[in-house]
Amino acid sequence: MVCSRTMQHTVKRQTHYLGETKLSVLEAGQDQLGTVMLLHGIPAGAELWRGIAERLAAAGYRVLAPDLPGYGHSRLPAEADYSLEGAASLLAEWLREDVRTPVHLVAHDIGGGVAQRLLTAHPDLFPSAVFCNAIIGDTWPVRPIILMQLMARFGLLVPLAAMRLMPNPYATWELRHSVVQQTQLNPDVQKRIFWDGKFRDAEGRRQFARHLLALTPEQTLAWESELANYDKPVQLVWGMRDRFQSWDVVGERYRKVWPKAQIAKLESAGHFLQLDCPVEFTQALLDFWAA
Repeated sequence: MVCSRTMQHTVKRQTHYLGETKLSVLEAGQDQLGTVMLLHGIPAGAELWRGIAERLAAAGYRVLAPDLPGYGHSRLPAEADYSLEGAASLLAEWLREDVRTPVHLVAHDIGGGVAQRLLTAHPDLFPSAVFCNAIIGDTWPVRPIILMQLMARFGLLVPLAAMRLMPNPYATWELRHSVVQQTQLNPDVQKRIFWDGKFRDAEGRRQFARHLLALTPEQTLAWESELANYDKPVQLVWGMRDRFQSWDVVGERYRKVWPKAQIAKLESAGHFLQLDCPVEFTQALLDFWAA
């Protein structure tokens, strides 16, 4: 499938409070056809989904894209749970208290881990689920994230980021090679989607470090055996030029869990298929929900 791009519709950022937690969410559209929640991965934030949210809103969906704990504009107490389990618990609470409607779940990268916990612990909230270049079991963390975790563990990430030494050239190189259409990853896009909240803000740096320290594949390994209990429609949308979560290893592992899952392969997309193929990615979602 050859990729193209168009854009339309307005996305606004809203803040929701759950006790001492401030959950920042990109929101767009009206619930004419349903509500969709988009979960980002690492090192992105909800801004990764802005173009997709615009297109889904134009098609008639209400769209919610939260900054997960440790990212963007969301802020949690220092003692909060910054793990994937903690993120899933926070989102489930928000959906039940504030959203109060079932939502179609779309998850990318480690957002897929959060989605796995949501599906195993709160399946009633989600009439369908889409995984796109998402982690499963022990297919993560990948090398760039391991290095950031080590820096956080030794207390180096926060001061290095404060001195503008993070992101370093290696992190930037890895990011550039996570997309096929590198012209889409200009410095402004990199800053807005990947670096602003976690490296350019003092509290954001501390929150991201806490998140890194809380990440463990032990959680996703424990959830993998429960995933097949989710018996509602599932789609796998995959950028086929992904260096980190390849279809041959990771996508096939999902297909073993859900052998009846619908599959859409985007041949011209890398890991961040939202940037490489936004039109085709959106159309794959719309076709799935329509069916």
